[in-house]
Amino acid sequence: MLKVINLNYDYVFIEGFHSLLGRESWIYKVIITKNRDDLKELMEIIDKNQLIAIFLNGIRKNDIIDIINNELILDLSAEDITRFKDLIEKI
Repeated sequence: MLKVINLNYDYVFIEGFHSLLGRESWIYKVIITKNRDDLKELMEIIDKNQLIAIFLNGIRKNDIIDIINNELILDLSAEDITRFKDLIEKI
């Protein structure tokens, strides 16, 4: 998609497109969820080997413990946003 419009970036964040790009193993993934059912659906279709983190927006880790494995769980706090930024810079 970016090559079509002749752009070259180190990082590109794309919202949505999980049904099209979720299974791609060369794409790193970040999930931001506020709904247990959406998270469950996404976890069933994406390549989890490239999953960097799951951000919780309005739900608690205890509510999704049966859906996740060892994925990094963050919330939308300033501390976790900084932690996420540091993770991205290491990739």
